[in-house]
Amino acid sequence: LSAEGAALVNADDQTWKRMTRATRARGMTCFAGSRPDGAACAAEILGASIRGMRMRLWGPWGNIEASVPLIGTYNLMNVLQATSACFELGMDATQ
Repeated sequence: LSAEGAALVNADDQTWKRMTRATRARGMTCFAGSRPDGAACAAEILGASIRGMRMRLWGPWGNIEASVPLIGTYNLMNVLQATSACFELGMDATQ
């Protein structure tokens, strides 16, 4: 990625530090689970059923609680990184 790009890195992956060092783009580390100190963004599952899950997302956009018709930690990360991408593109939480 170029220096003008944004690297949305899954920090639950063991190689996340290497990925952030390997790019010139500004990095946004994304964690699924409780928010560690210094994390750019994080998400946690508040509840889940066969119909989907309720989640909380934290990031430079603030705090968002939402429900999606998906389940699983991998989908939690997908929603978090999609939200991060929208933020990087200039959208806010009300859009």
